[in-house]
Amino acid sequence: MLFRHGLAGLTHKAAAGGTWVPSDDAGLYATVFAHYDAEVLASVIDTTTAGLVETWEDQSAAGFDITQSGTSRPANGTNTLTDGSEVIQFDGLNDSLTSAATGPLGSGSQTFFAIGVAKVGTIPGTGRDVLFGYGDGSDQYIALGLADNAGTGRVGLFFGNGNATSSTVPVAGDETIFSVSHTAADTHADIVVRVNGETITMTPSAGANTISFSGTDDLRLGVRNTGGDPFTGGIREMMFFDTIPSDANREKIEGYMAHINGIEANLDGTHPYKSSAP
Repeated sequence: MLFRHGLAGLTHKAAAGGTWVPSDDAGLYATVFAHYDAEVLASVIDTTTAGLVETWEDQSAAGFDITQSGTSRPANGTNTLTDGSEVIQFDGLNDSLTSAATGPLGSGSQTFFAIGVAKVGTIPGTGRDVLFGYGDGSDQYIALGLADNAGTGRVGLFFGNGNATSSTVPVAGDETIFSVSHTAADTHADIVVRVNGETITMTPSAGANTISFSGTDDLRLGVRNTGGDPFTGGIREMMFFDTIPSDANREKIEGYMAHINGIEANLDGTHPYKSSAP
């Protein structure tokens, strides 16, 4: 197991009917630089105020924990997916979690892949409803939101000084798998965004902006890197990789996340794991 020692034994289980678990795949899991799973309750720490998350521990060997204090802590134990799986609930006002250490990707243009399961809340009508952001506090960041610049509900990507938006409209209550693939030197027109395993068409703003990470970047859940555009809804699980998995491995991750959470019906109709878990 490539879990950090503090969480040894708190392993994932296979989805019903399946045998494959991401953390059991040593070659794949070695490329994970952060992994947060609300179902591993020991990784969600709320000792200061019960029900408010002050630390969500990274389960990968990187130990890239995310933290918060005061009134900006998201909640646990207040919301679940349909199958009863725990989620960390963000209020769309100021809830967020931020990495205590700077990011492991280094400076310059870097490759990474992010994938997670979220329960969509009410799209607020203002702000970009950001699930996660990675980068520094200026314009060198990438963020995935569920609303565009005007706060209209549609999946959007915010990238350095550019953005790209889709016609995919999130619906309150949707339980959805989102992923972002970013290859070094990509512009915001090149990044691939998938919803439930299906690549969605993203329309970029003018220009071909690339992003150069500073090497002192942080990871935030529930807001973008400057702290704005808060997310309304619940995050069940997020995984971040320093490489882009093969299509076969990506599909396994999507299939695993879908079946372990009982949302396989939401997968794209042609997905290889729509009917059975990997």
